[in-house]
Amino acid sequence: MVQDVLTQGKVSLYHAMNLGGFAAYVHQAAILSRQELLQVDDRTPPFTSDESDSMFGALERTFGNWSDHGAIFARASLRPATPNIFGPIQVVFRPEVWSTLSDIIITPFSLVNYGSAWKARAMSRDEISKHVATFVETREWHQSVNVAEVSCSNTRIPFTHCGAIIVEPITLFGHQLVDVVRAYAASLNLGLIVSERQYTSPEAKTRMQECSQHVAELQIAGLADHTLTMAAVAPWATGEKLKWLNKWSRYFYNDTVQYARLAAGWHHAPLPIRARAPVVAPRVPG
Repeated sequence: MVQDVLTQGKVSLYHAMNLGGFAAYVHQAAILSRQELLQVDDRTPPFTSDESDSMFGALERTFGNWSDHGAIFARASLRPATPNIFGPIQVVFRPEVWSTLSDIIITPFSLVNYGSAWKARAMSRDEISKHVATFVETREWHQSVNVAEVSCSNTRIPFTHCGAIIVEPITLFGHQLVDVVRAYAASLNLGLIVSERQYTSPEAKTRMQECSQHVAELQIAGLADHTLTMAAVAPWATGEKLKWLNKWSRYFYNDTVQYARLAAGWHHAPLPIRARAPVVAPRVPG
């Protein structure tokens, strides 16, 4: 079984998100499928893939990756990458989690790239075994599957299988994001280890902090999310990189910056925001 191959290869499962999504997941004590998240949290910002996933029967599946996309950005210096578009909070599940998942499908890229053919583009067990064998030997994924997407028919994956939570080194309105995540995670009473991501590239860390601060300052100014553009603060991002960085900024704005204001009152200007249920304001040090 594919589950055995992944478990024996000590492959972790990763799921990245923004702060609002993380708060909703903590309330449910599990990572949810997109469809279930939309049902329990009426303020969940839309993803560009929602319509396609709904059309082709993938919205009820729970997604993740077998590599840490945030680590790609953290070590990128000479050839800048873009931040993980799904968010600055990375939940890492231990290899044991694979034995709890059903109908696992792994595609080289996101399902949105394949439309109705996404099931046909799934890797076979032999292909997965080959790539896992390479990973076991080198602890690196082959470039052709480094951003592979994992999905399963489970509608939720409990935090009981979580081994760690990695948070980008971001400060919002004077509060470190890692402290906020720790406060939420503590409510699960699972003793989860929450740590700030360690960057091997100082340049990449500076880029992350500059980009997140830029989005927060736009929020303070009361600008609508459709006006967000990162061109001024990220001259290193051009072409497709700028396109993805702008998309990252909108997700980050809608579901981390906005939610942080709403949940904990970290703001410098009163801006109207739709209510989110439930809203839990964690106690943050300082």
